[in-house]
Amino acid sequence: AARSGATDLLREAGDVAVSVLEHLGFDAQTAPPPEQVPPGWHPGLFGTVRLADGRIVGRYGEIHPDLRVRHDLDGWTVAYGEIDLWALGRPPVRRARPLPRLPGTTRDLSLALPRGVPAAEIRDEIRAIAEREGGPVRLDVGDGGEPPVHAVEEYREIDGTGVRAVLFRLHYRADGRSVRDEEVDDLHERVVAALLAAHGDDPRGPLRRR
Repeated sequence: AARSGATDLLREAGDVAVSVLEHLGFDAQTAPPPEQVPPGWHPGLFGTVRLADGRIVGRYGEIHPDLRVRHDLDGWTVAYGEIDLWALGRPPVRRARPLPRLPGTTRDLSLALPRGVPAAEIRDEIRAIAEREGGPVRLDVGDGGEPPVHAVEEYREIDGTGVRAVLFRLHYRADGRSVRDEEVDDLHERVVAALLAAHGDDPRGPLRRR
């Protein structure tokens, strides 16, 4: 990737590492680097991956500028990540949960994400906003067991500026009954409005609905 995308590439590398661990059944998140950055890594573009219990099980970042020059890669960003499988130990036992008896419904939300805004960040914000809005309808697992909010499609560089289009799928449900379209539409639009407003002054750029 070009040098101008160094920070964006770093975020994406961290997202990939966390996603891999989540698929393995671990609760993980990116974390700040240690005070002493290991040799071979860029001191200002380095991060770690930490489990919920505090264990550091992965690291990611850009290679040191000296290595770029040595391998004739100056002018480019070269990054990689690694996960220590031995440090993970045995994954937690996944317990099956019964599928919902009453049908829910879904709404798709297509957003143009500015450079440097991870899809995982927007996913978490959507869930937090929906929980805050409350009411008889909520985000919940889909009829087939899908996560309440997940990115189903992503298109890179839609306008040549690093902006990409991400399609999120939101699953709505009510307790003890089927949901009604009008109440789902009401909550969905309130969630979208609050999300767009929250990023109106984001220095990385505003979100745009597509």
